[in-house]
Amino acid sequence: MELLSVAQKYQMVSALSHIRGSIARQNPPSTRQDSALQIYTLAQQYGLCQEALQAAQTMFKYPMNIEDLGDKLYVMPGTSLYELWKYYEEARAILASNLTEFKTSGAHAPGILTGLYCVTSSPSAIPRWLGDYITSMGDAPNHFDLIEFHAALARHIRDEAGNHRCACASISTRTIRIFWEALGSVVHNSFNEERVIQVYALLMRLTSS
Repeated sequence: MELLSVAQKYQMVSALSHIRGSIARQNPPSTRQDSALQIYTLAQQYGLCQEALQAAQTMFKYPMNIEDLGDKLYVMPGTSLYELWKYYEEARAILASNLTEFKTSGAHAPGILTGLYCVTSSPSAIPRWLGDYITSMGDAPNHFDLIEFHAALARHIRDEAGNHRCACASISTRTIRIFWEALGSVVHNSFNEERVIQVYALLMRLTSS
């Protein structure tokens, strides 16, 4: 982090690329919550925007609420925790908005959920269980997980086990793959949209300080 900070301070672009490349080869990005928090804290301390945002995005894989983060103060100071929380809330708001648009337009575009009939449909004309799952991601982005998706589908199939008109149990693997790719595109584009906003905001704060 110190070496990256010096290279950034003196605008040594090639050195920055070389150092980051070496780090990526020798130390793959950690997916553990505590490690991501430590990296985020150090990156903020040294003004490393790229590393801070990468660590912040790793945190989207975990539940983010006050109860879960309360015991993390030993890992990071309160100011860094506040910045992370603010980033999370802003990114979550963008994601929720984009997911709403996806439900009302993209989710039932040709080829995604074509011909799927469910006895309980949402106002968006897609199965209610699927609409609820997509909405849940706007509240908690860590629900963007294929296991979570299959768990939601399994609960729906169990609840409608006696209703032979529901076609959700026969969704093909191909349909699920097409839907998941479309949903993943919405999620990743939302993160990138927030990334651009946060890069600019962080650069402004670093410049002013």
